[in-house]
Amino acid sequence: MIEPTRLEEISEWITESYGSEAGLRQQLNHIVFMLHFLQEDVFSPREVQDAVELLKGLEDVLAP
Repeated sequence: MIEPTRLEEISEWITESYGSEAGLRQQLNHIVFMLHFLQEDVFSPREVQDAVELLKGLEDVLAP
């Protein structure tokens, strides 16, 4: 179970980084799509970097 203070931190990170839970969901869906079609010249390096940053940020915020 995630502690209430931790949930607040996660919620803040989501809002600050992606505007809302819906914004985060949209980005995660985009990452899943990217992974299905990840080939050279399909996505820009910046798009892949953004996806990695999201996943790293999520890891940081969910780590105990």
